Amino acid sequence: MLFLGGIPIVGLVFYFFFGRNWKKKTAKGRWIRQYTALSTPILRNIRGRYTQIANDARALTKSWGQDDIVDLITRTD
Repeated sequence: MLFLGGIPIVGLVFYFFFGRNWKKKTAKGRWIRQYTALSTPILRNIRGRYTQIANDARALTKSWGQDDIVDLITRTD
């Protein structure tokens, strides 16, 4: 019984040391950090323009009683 109970623990340790590709994960993390650093200023500009357009649309549709639709769209960011 002790042997059968220990198999999952041994398998988990074996997977942790031999089943993962740490080099690939590290390289991917580096790529994600570089991509984020490059895309953040561009996305900030786009979000700024989108916020202004959403505010204009909200002001326009408020008189029609439809401003809740604009709020719904802006919350699905």
